[in-house]
Amino acid sequence: MNIFIHATTAKKTALLLVDVQQECIMTSSTTNIKYAALSYVWGDTSTTKTTSHNIDDLRCPGGLSSIGDEIILPKTIRNAIKLISVLGLHYL
Repeated sequence: MNIFIHATTAKKTALLLVDVQQECIMTSSTTNIKYAALSYVWGDTSTTKTTSHNIDDLRCPGGLSSIGDEIILPKTIRNAIKLISVLGLHYL
């Protein structure tokens, strides 16, 4: 899953973040938002990737916490989401 995307266009900058409280992906159009960054190497495991086909589902509250074959997040990412929440931060 491409959680940490920083995309710049001629008009504005968009940041895809994980909302750890709502357990979903959100887009921020401002750079004045506080978030934690995770440096992580994905490796060769099979994980969920953010695509144009699933982005709307991942943006829904609970979209990253679905159990089953739909959402596969590595344990490191799930642990980071829990840690960020415990630290009182809202976004990863």
